[in-house]
Amino acid sequence: MNKIYISDKQIKEAAVKTAEKIEASKWKPDLIIAVTRGGLIPAGYLSYFLDVTNVDVIKLQTYEGETQTLKQINEQEYQLQVDLQKIIKKWKPTNILVVDDLIDTGTTLATVDTMLLTVKNYFSMTEPKFAKFEWKFAVLYSNDNMNMLRNETYFGKGKPDGWLVFPWDERD
Repeated sequence: MNKIYISDKQIKEAAVKTAEKIEASKWKPDLIIAVTRGGLIPAGYLSYFLDVTNVDVIKLQTYEGETQTLKQINEQEYQLQVDLQKIIKKWKPTNILVVDDLIDTGTTLATVDTMLLTVKNYFSMTEPKFAKFEWKFAVLYSNDNMNMLRNETYFGKGKPDGWLVFPWDERD
C-alpha cells in the first residue's frame, strides 16, 4: 500500500483550514468530542483555534494497524451509546463538534453519527432537557465518503490516495 507521510506542519495547516471553514459558517461548537485515537491531536488544535474549552473523548476503533476491523464495530456500539449519554449529561451541549483525523471509508464517523442520533432520540423520550443538541463533524483530511454523514462535515484538505501516516503513528 502506498504510504503518505504527513508532517506536523501539514497537520497544523489542515487544522487551521478546518477552523477557518467552521468560523466562516458562523456555527460555534460549545463541546468538542475527539474520536480516539486519531482525533485527539486534531481536537486539541481545534479547541484552541475555535476557543472551545469543553473537550471530551469517545473511543471507536475501526482500524487495527493498516487493516479495517469492521466486525468489531457492533461490539463497540453499546459502549459508545453509554459514553455519549454520559458526555451529553455532563456538558449539556447545544452544538457538538466531533473530530477525527480523517475520513477514508467513512465508517467511523457514520457510526458516531448513528449513535448520536440514537442518543438524541433516547433523550427525547426519557429526558427531553438533554435532547437539545446538534452535531457536526471535522476532520483534517477527507475523501468523498463524507456524504455518508447526515450533518455537515468540515475538512482541511482532500485525502490523497494511499495510507496516511501521521507523526503520532510512528516513533521515527
